[in-house]
Amino acid sequence: MTSQTFYGMNIHWTRYCGMYSNLEAINLPSKDDPSAKKNAVWKRWVARESQLRTLLGLFLVSGVVYQFCGHSISICPFIISLPRPCDSLSFAADTPDKWIEAMMKGNRMGSKMSDLADLLFREADDPNEFEQHRPSFLDIKVLIEIIRSLATEVESAEVLLPTSGHSHGSIIRALARLRQHITGTEELTSMERQVCLLRWHTVSLNMVANSARGARRMCYEHGIPQQIFGGESRKEKDIDPGRWLQSQASRKSLLHALQIQELASQMPLGVSYDEYLPGALFASATTYASFTLPGKPKVMVPSCPNWNVLLLSDSNELGQESSSVESLSENSSIRNTKDFLEGRTGVLTTDCEVRNLAYELGLIRHLLRALSLQWGVAHEMADVVGAWIKKFEENSRAA
Repeated sequence: MTSQTFYGMNIHWTRYCGMYSNLEAINLPSKDDPSAKKNAVWKRWVARESQLRTLLGLFLVSGVVYQFCGHSISICPFIISLPRPCDSLSFAADTPDKWIEAMMKGNRMGSKMSDLADLLFREADDPNEFEQHRPSFLDIKVLIEIIRSLATEVESAEVLLPTSGHSHGSIIRALARLRQHITGTEELTSMERQVCLLRWHTVSLNMVANSARGARRMCYEHGIPQQIFGGESRKEKDIDPGRWLQSQASRKSLLHALQIQELASQMPLGVSYDEYLPGALFASATTYASFTLPGKPKVMVPSCPNWNVLLLSDSNELGQESSSVESLSENSSIRNTKDFLEGRTGVLTTDCEVRNLAYELGLIRHLLRALSLQWGVAHEMADVVGAWIKKFEENSRAA
């Protein structure tokens, strides 16, 4: 609740204090320069880099808080104008000489976040041009939040980015390119790849259906108190679980939710501090509950969904881009994903599985309870998930 109450104040004060305006590039000294000069320049650079990473970190946190408070503060114009953070070796250097050596090997001097964002959103002549910039773990996390922020603004018809004119289709294509990079790059460790994919699927899920609104509506319909979104007394109208179950959006959300749970369950305990984890798990639990509470706890799903098919399947939104789905060479993953999204689960015979979403809800409740040691909000989330499970059990006994 405190983070929601003061949401946006950190953005205001960073701008008020001029933190966005004191990030000029620092000339790299020579190895032959006097030690005093190298040390002074290095310390100035460390201060600048720490300031830059603080701003990017605030942007990442704002995306997480947005998931709970339901409104966004547009800071993308400020973020994309910032320089890219340096590579981890340069930032971890503990002497001026090591720093100079690492910086000379890097290729990011003068590069901005806008350079990466532009490559991601435009059709480049060279498909490897984005990869040639070697985006880091932090770069990719920032890019995902830029996409999330832009998608929110497009949805509310308040596009404020300097590179305006983005459509829902261009955002979806950027998401697809970014996932392809995340899964294929060698710049990320296995753990970093999982964290990026976790956030990617959470953002994608919330672009299909707002999980915060869904949780509020289910809690309101079943009389379950919750303080996560501050909406206990909010009146919710036009709740129709049956219509939701028949929608393609519900099936898309479910595939993302299952992938989120799989990624989260594979993460080591050391990643429990990650700011994305509680919200991602609760979004997954919300999706499961939207199936189980109306009485559909078991669903046949593709074992290996094709994410390009899922992203590019909405012809109403993507127009010409949807033809790229039809051009994909058929295999079981593509065929099963198409059939599932169109609601033809009865024809799924190979490379598919039945998932018991009521059971999966119980697993997520255990994960959230484990996370509550690091994240207080996870305790409230686990209680809400527990209430959904109890309501499902009551409905099952009554039936």
